Amino acid sequence: MDYTKLGQSNGGVPVGPTGGTGPSSPVSISKVDVSNAVPMLQLAWKLTKEHYSVVGAAAVIFLLIILAFRQMESLSILAVVPGVILNAGFLRLFRKLLESKTAELADLFSVFRETDLMMRLVPVIVAGIGVGAIQYFLTSRMGFIGSLMNLFLSLVLVALTAFSVPLMMFKQIDLLKSIELNVQATTINWEFMLASGLMLAGLGVICAVLLLLPLFLVAFPISLVSGYFMYVMMFEGAELNSFSAN
Repeated sequence: MDYTKLGQSNGGVPVGPTGGTGPSSPVSISKVDVSNAVPMLQLAWKLTKEHYSVVGAAAVIFLLIILAFRQMESLSILAVVPGVILNAGFLRLFRKLLESKTAELADLFSVFRETDLMMRLVPVIVAGIGVGAIQYFLTSRMGFIGSLMNLFLSLVLVALTAFSVPLMMFKQIDLLKSIELNVQATTINWEFMLASGLMLAGLGVICAVLLLLPLFLVAFPISLVSGYFMYVMMFEGAELNSFSAN
């Protein structure tokens, strides 16, 4: 399968691992059919399995760092800081893997060396901390009602910022523009996003209910890889059915 096509836009313009097509380039949004949800997850599983020593290990490090922050009680809202930065690092690592097949685990932390990108990510981090503080208050003070409000808030947050980090990385746009594009993409592709989200959530529930840690070590990498595929299909025009077998 020619995975390098996943790094190209609608017009076939290559998008390299260190940037996008430029801040002045228009960003188009593709309609992704809901039937792509299952093949996308299958492809995510295939790549995760083939490159687990890099993809899986990076995802596990990502997960362990987030879990460590989550153990800090009221300071758990700061988990968004490594969350945003390591998400960007994983996207950078995975795109490099697809394009050059030379990605290394150290690429997960490559974003720390990119001052311009780090500055663009600051508003996302600040907004995430603010939302996290609200969610912590709702959960700790309002119990079950607060949990329901948190669920609604999480769904709204997904619609607003699900693809903000890759858009800011690869398309070099600001937070407000990324929110606008997120809303448009969610509106256009709500069926595909809902189907994909339910399947990924189902996998997560299975992990949580059965408490199978090894399954978590597969489910989380698949979720991260699927998030990348959703981005390139919506914002770079990649089509799963256009890939040919090697």
